[in-house]
Amino acid sequence: KQADLYSLGATLFKLFAGRYPFEYEDDMEMVHAHIAKVPHLAHHFNSQLPEQISIILAKLLKKNPEQRYKTAEGLAEDFKRCRSCLESKSVIDNFDIGQRDTSQKLTFSSELFGRQKELASLSNSYQTVRGQHNSRIFIVSGYSGVGKSRLINELSPIVSQNNDYFVTGKFDQYKNNTTYIALFKALNNLVEQLLGESDEKLKQWRRYFNDELGGDAQLLIDLIPNLELIMGKQNKVSNLPPTEAQLRFSNTLIKFFKALGRRNKTITLCLDDMQWADLATITLFKMLIDKKDIKHFFIIISFRDNEVDDGHPLYSLLSHIKNSSSLYDHITVKPL
Repeated sequence: KQADLYSLGATLFKLFAGRYPFEYEDDMEMVHAHIAKVPHLAHHFNSQLPEQISIILAKLLKKNPEQRYKTAEGLAEDFKRCRSCLESKSVIDNFDIGQRDTSQKLTFSSELFGRQKELASLSNSYQTVRGQHNSRIFIVSGYSGVGKSRLINELSPIVSQNNDYFVTGKFDQYKNNTTYIALFKALNNLVEQLLGESDEKLKQWRRYFNDELGGDAQLLIDLIPNLELIMGKQNKVSNLPPTEAQLRFSNTLIKFFKALGRRNKTITLCLDDMQWADLATITLFKMLIDKKDIKHFFIIISFRDNEVDDGHPLYSLLSHIKNSSSLYDHITVKPL
C-alpha cells in the first residue's frame, strides 16, 4: 500500500541519513510536517550518501500517494540498479527512477480537472482572510452532483500547508429538524484538532474560552463533550424560559466563535447542503455576520441553487449576507 511505502521511506531515511525526515518535539507540528512539508534530501544530512539514493527516498516520501512508487517491486529494481552501479563502477550514475515500477491494479487519478478558476477563487479568498486577519464568507452554489463538495475539499491541503484549521459539516435532508447538526459536527472536529496541540497552546485556548464563555460554557460542553478536556469541569447553568434560553445559547455560540478567532490562525468552516439547514442555524449565521469582532474565520456555504427560491429560509440568509457585508464572494459551479 502507498502508506506502507511512505513509512518505509521514513525508515530508510533514518537508516541512510542518521535522522528522520522530520524531528519535532511538538506532536502537532510533527503531524503537520508529514501532511504538508517537504523534507530535505537525505544527502544534505549525510554527505557520503549518493544523490541518487536521496532521489529514491524523496519519491517514497511524496505527499501525493500517486507520485510515490506504485509497488515495492519497482522500488527494489531501482535499488538493484544502484547496487549494480556500485559493484561495477564504485559510483551510482544518475538515472530515471521508477522505469520498472508498474502495477497490475487499475487505479483512477484523484486529481481535480477543469476547476482551476474556481479553486483559485477559493484559495485567493482564504489567503485574503489570512493576510487581513478578518472574517469572510464564500458562497458556492450549483446543481446537485456538479462537484461543489469536491471543489471545496481541494482547499484542505492548501489550509494544511499553512498549519491552519479546516473543518466541515453537512446538513441532512431528513434531519433538518435537528438544530445545528452540521455546525456541531464541524465544531467537534475542530476541538479534536485543538486537543492535539501542545500543553502550552491548550492553556492558551483554556484562557480564551474561559474569558469569553464565562459561566455558560456547560451549554457547549453538552454538545461538544471534548471541550471539557480543554476547559475542565464547569458549573451547571440555570434554567430559563424557552425564548430566553435560545437567546442565551445563540449568544454563547457567538462568544465561542469570538474565542476561536483570538488565535492568529485561520479557521476554514465549510457547511455543505445548506438548502437543508435548520432555522436555528440560519438565524445564528445572520447574527454572526453582524459581529465585526469575530476574526480569522473563512466560512464556506454551499447549496443547491435550483432548490432555493425567494421563499426558501436560506434565501433570507443569502440576502442578509449581500446586504450586510462586503466581505463575501459567490461562485456558481457549472457542469464541466
